[in-house]
Amino acid sequence: MVYIRADGNNSIGMGHIRRCITFAKNMFPDEKVLFLSADESAEKIVYENGFRTIVLETDYRNMDGEIDKLKTLFDDRGENISLEEKKKRNIVLVDSYFITKKYVEFLYDNAYVILVDDNNERTYKCDELLNYAIYADELGYEKKYTDTKLLLGIKYAPIREEFKKAGPIEIKENIKNVLITTGGGDSLHVENNIILGLNSIKDKIQDLEFHFLIGPMCEEGYAKVIEKNAKMVGINWKTHENVENMAELFKDMDIAISSAGSTLYELAYMGIPTIMLLYANNQKKNIDAFMKKCGMLYGAECSPLGGYPVGYMKESLSKIRDKKLRQDMSDKMKALYK
Repeated sequence: MVYIRADGNNSIGMGHIRRCITFAKNMFPDEKVLFLSADESAEKIVYENGFRTIVLETDYRNMDGEIDKLKTLFDDRGENISLEEKKKRNIVLVDSYFITKKYVEFLYDNAYVILVDDNNERTYKCDELLNYAIYADELGYEKKYTDTKLLLGIKYAPIREEFKKAGPIEIKENIKNVLITTGGGDSLHVENNIILGLNSIKDKIQDLEFHFLIGPMCEEGYAKVIEKNAKMVGINWKTHENVENMAELFKDMDIAISSAGSTLYELAYMGIPTIMLLYANNQKKNIDAFMKKCGMLYGAECSPLGGYPVGYMKESLSKIRDKKLRQDMSDKMKALYK
């Protein structure tokens, strides 16, 4: 049995869940996969992708508190069990920022553990470690994980099959369609703040159409708030809610304004010139690496206090109109996967 331990909710978004769904499809196509989550927030999206979830009814921030519940899933591996035998019994892929040493050691004693890690800030017992970040090979995993199989770099990025089929976009002479995406949720109301901020430059963007992607974890009625304020400001806009095939939407976009999480890897795969938004400190390395390696542009830091982040994006929005810059950025983005 393959277990995937990940959470998604209004507070942390759906990034962990979405990438784990792709890991499940890419890494274990012939295995039975069961998701484990603290609550039911991600159950619907997991089910829609063909998997079931065991809801642990725990606090996703206190993973040690679920160890007793997990004991019922695993057989005691006994002493001196071989790695291959361990792998045959149970495989657990765990993807959370809230793991502890105690938690991972419990998993390691009972299963073959694949740990998804983003920063190499701590060392854990695991059989495989996966970090698909564009900067993963710069973090020094080889020194800490001498007995662990390392899966490092963008070639391990969880690119969904729909994006692989869609392929890269064509860079046009002028831009028209602008995708705005903040991941599975928008707890900071960044999309709405962007609309309000566009009011200050609306005379310069009348040739653009802004496509607001409303994620599944956005609060109920958020699309109507976006629509109301877009009308008030007077921009050209569309909202996209309950999107089943994201690649179909992406392929019609000329540029994107995106939070600097996992979505950047799909945008890079399709070669869509991108302005990045900083949502959290753990995204700074992503931003620095994508700027350095393929020329993506930095847009703004999104503060919990709100504000109009578009005010900081005027320069980037102006720069990205240049076709040569966009073509160069797109070519470098696509080259990351070759």
